[in-house]
Amino acid sequence: MDSRPAMEITLGVLALENSIIDTRMFMALFTSMLCGPAMDWLLREERERLEATGKSAPQPDGAPVGPSPREGEPLRP
Repeated sequence: MDSRPAMEITLGVLALENSIIDTRMFMALFTSMLCGPAMDWLLREERERLEATGKSAPQPDGAPVGPSPREGEPLRP
């Protein structure tokens, strides 16, 4: 389990308990902090499958999936 967000959650709870932020703000911050680790966990199997086949993950711009560049090869745009 990843302990990176522990400090942020603690500060958020303290801010909530001292009425510095309201429940809606706390939930917004809490879900935002968990989004990245949750996506990593959800996509873990797909990433492992792609790495096993020698392919790289799809690019955000929709570029086709191809073999991963080998060390020393230039990256294609």
